[in-house]
Amino acid sequence: MRSSRSDPDSPSTLNFRGSLSHPYWQRGLLRHPEQLKRLKDDPAFIQTAVEELLRYDSPVQRTARITNTEVEVDSRKIAKGSMVVAAIGAANRDPAHFSDPDRLDITRRDNRHVAFGFGIHFCLGAPLARVEGQIALGTAS
Repeated sequence: MRSSRSDPDSPSTLNFRGSLSHPYWQRGLLRHPEQLKRLKDDPAFIQTAVEELLRYDSPVQRTARITNTEVEVDSRKIAKGSMVVAAIGAANRDPAHFSDPDRLDITRRDNRHVAFGFGIHFCLGAPLARVEGQIALGTAS
Protein backbone atom coordinates (compact mmCIF):
# COMPACT_ATOMS: atom_id res chain seq x y z
CA MET A 1 0.00 0.00 0.00
CA ARG A 2 1.39 3.37 -1.01
CA SER A 3 0.89 6.24 1.42
CA SER A 4 0.20 9.81 0.45
CA ARG A 5 2.36 12.69 1.67
CA SER A 6 -0.70 14.14 3.39
CA ASP A 7 -1.56 10.84 5.09
CA PRO A 8 -1.21 11.32 8.87
CA ASP A 9 -0.26 7.64 9.19
CA SER A 10 2.45 7.74 6.51
CA PRO A 11 5.87 6.42 7.59
CA SER A 12 7.40 9.92 7.38
CA THR A 13 4.71 11.48 9.59
CA LEU A 14 4.84 8.63 12.07
CA ASN A 15 8.63 8.86 12.25
CA PHE A 16 8.42 12.42 13.60
CA ARG A 17 5.33 11.88 15.76
CA GLY A 18 6.50 8.57 17.16
CA SER A 19 10.01 9.74 17.94
CA LEU A 20 8.79 12.61 20.09
CA SER A 21 7.23 10.34 22.67
CA HIS A 22 9.89 7.68 22.25
CA PRO A 23 12.43 7.13 25.03
CA TYR A 24 15.18 8.43 22.70
CA TRP A 25 14.14 11.90 23.84
CA GLN A 26 15.00 10.92 27.35
CA ARG A 27 18.13 9.10 26.14
CA GLY A 28 19.88 12.42 25.49
CA LEU A 29 18.87 13.69 28.91
CA LEU A 30 19.83 10.44 30.65
CA ARG A 31 23.27 10.60 29.06
CA HIS A 32 23.59 14.14 30.36
CA PRO A 33 22.18 14.02 33.91
CA GLU A 34 23.17 17.62 34.61
CA GLN A 35 20.85 18.72 31.80
CA LEU A 36 18.03 16.51 33.10
CA LYS A 37 18.48 18.00 36.57
CA ARG A 38 18.43 21.50 35.12
CA LEU A 39 15.19 20.73 33.28
CA LYS A 40 13.61 19.21 36.40
CA ASP A 41 14.71 22.22 38.47
CA ASP A 42 13.36 24.71 35.93
CA PRO A 43 10.60 23.48 33.56
CA ALA A 44 10.75 26.88 31.82
CA PHE A 45 13.50 25.26 29.70
CA ILE A 46 11.11 22.69 28.16
CA GLN A 47 10.75 24.62 24.89
CA THR A 48 14.48 25.14 24.40
CA ALA A 49 15.12 21.56 25.54
CA VAL A 50 12.87 20.23 22.77
CA GLU A 51 14.73 22.27 20.16
CA GLU A 52 18.10 21.20 21.55
CA LEU A 53 17.16 17.52 21.61
CA LEU A 54 15.99 17.82 17.99
CA ARG A 55 19.34 19.37 17.08
CA TYR A 56 21.50 17.10 19.20
CA ASP A 57 19.92 13.80 18.15
CA SER A 58 17.75 14.44 15.10
CA PRO A 59 14.98 11.91 14.47
CA VAL A 60 15.95 11.86 10.78
CA GLN A 61 19.70 11.65 10.19
CA ARG A 62 19.78 11.92 6.40
CA THR A 63 17.62 12.54 3.37
CA ALA A 64 18.13 12.14 -0.36
CA ARG A 65 17.34 14.48 -3.23
CA ILE A 66 17.72 14.35 -7.02
CA THR A 67 19.42 17.35 -8.63
CA ASN A 68 17.30 19.09 -11.25
CA THR A 69 20.30 20.86 -12.78
CA GLU A 70 24.06 20.46 -12.78
CA VAL A 71 25.51 21.96 -9.61
CA GLU A 72 28.97 22.53 -8.24
CA VAL A 73 29.75 21.90 -4.58
CA ASP A 74 33.24 22.43 -3.23
CA SER A 75 34.74 22.44 -6.75
CA ARG A 76 33.03 19.14 -7.61
CA LYS A 77 30.41 18.97 -10.34
CA ILE A 78 27.26 17.00 -9.68
CA ALA A 79 25.37 16.08 -12.85
CA LYS A 80 21.68 16.81 -13.37
CA GLY A 81 19.61 13.84 -12.20
CA SER A 82 22.16 12.68 -9.63
CA MET A 83 21.09 11.55 -6.20
CA VAL A 84 22.67 13.46 -3.35
CA VAL A 85 22.36 12.68 0.33
CA ALA A 86 22.11 15.43 2.92
CA ALA A 87 23.38 14.47 6.36
CA ILE A 88 20.93 16.32 8.60
CA GLY A 89 22.50 14.98 11.78
CA ALA A 90 25.90 16.28 10.69
CA ALA A 91 24.44 19.65 9.69
CA ASN A 92 22.98 19.97 13.19
CA ARG A 93 26.47 19.51 14.63
CA ASP A 94 28.17 22.04 12.33
CA PRO A 95 30.62 24.13 14.39
CA ALA A 96 30.21 27.00 11.92
CA HIS A 97 26.59 27.34 13.07
CA PHE A 98 26.56 26.02 16.64
CA SER A 99 28.98 26.86 19.40
CA ASP A 100 30.21 23.69 21.09
CA PRO A 101 27.99 21.56 18.79
CA ASP A 102 28.72 18.21 20.45
CA ARG A 103 27.46 19.42 23.82
CA LEU A 104 23.81 19.03 24.81
CA ASP A 105 22.68 22.39 26.21
CA ILE A 106 18.97 22.72 26.95
CA THR A 107 19.42 26.49 27.40
CA ARG A 108 20.80 27.00 23.86
CA ARG A 109 19.00 30.04 22.40
CA ASP A 110 20.22 30.49 18.82
CA ASN A 111 19.20 27.01 17.69
CA ARG A 112 18.34 27.07 13.99
CA HIS A 113 18.63 23.32 13.45
CA VAL A 114 17.38 21.45 10.38
CA ALA A 115 15.80 18.47 12.17
CA PHE A 116 12.55 19.21 10.33
CA GLY A 117 14.18 20.02 7.00
CA PHE A 118 14.45 23.42 5.39
CA GLY A 119 12.71 25.55 2.75
CA ILE A 120 10.19 23.77 0.56
CA HIS A 121 11.11 20.48 2.26
CA PHE A 122 10.25 21.75 5.75
CA CYS A 123 8.02 19.33 7.67
CA LEU A 124 4.43 20.58 7.83
CA GLY A 125 3.95 18.67 11.08
CA ALA A 126 6.80 20.46 12.86
CA PRO A 127 4.56 22.68 15.04
CA LEU A 128 2.57 19.66 16.23
CA ALA A 129 5.74 17.66 16.80
CA ARG A 130 7.21 20.47 18.90
CA VAL A 131 4.09 20.68 21.07
CA GLU A 132 4.06 16.90 21.48
CA GLY A 133 7.72 17.05 22.50
CA GLN A 134 7.00 19.76 25.05
CA ILE A 135 4.15 17.69 26.49
CA ALA A 136 6.31 14.55 26.57
CA LEU A 137 9.15 16.34 28.35
CA GLY A 138 6.76 18.17 30.66
CA THR A 139 5.21 14.94 31.86
CA ALA A 140 8.54 13.08 31.97
CA SER A 141 10.51 15.66 33.96
